[in-house]
Amino acid sequence: MENFENNLEAIFIYSVIWSIGCTTDYDGRVKFSAFLLDILHENKSKFIPNGFVYDYNFNIEKGIFYPWTEDIKNF
Repeated sequence: MENFENNLEAIFIYSVIWSIGCTTDYDGRVKFSAFLLDILHENKSKFIPNGFVYDYNFNIEKGIFYPWTEDIKNF
């Protein structure tokens, strides 16, 4: 439960990306990613990716966003 409470903002951001942000095509995803990053930077969020917001997964135990491609290294 402690990890959940400490990471509530990050969990919310991840949920927004994959609930609202997934409802569009590629062009819409580019716009949504830029829009969300602007909001996050204005509010000094700890989520500061390189690339699209869709390129990241969240590890609740470590409390970090990381590139989802790290999950498929042996592919």
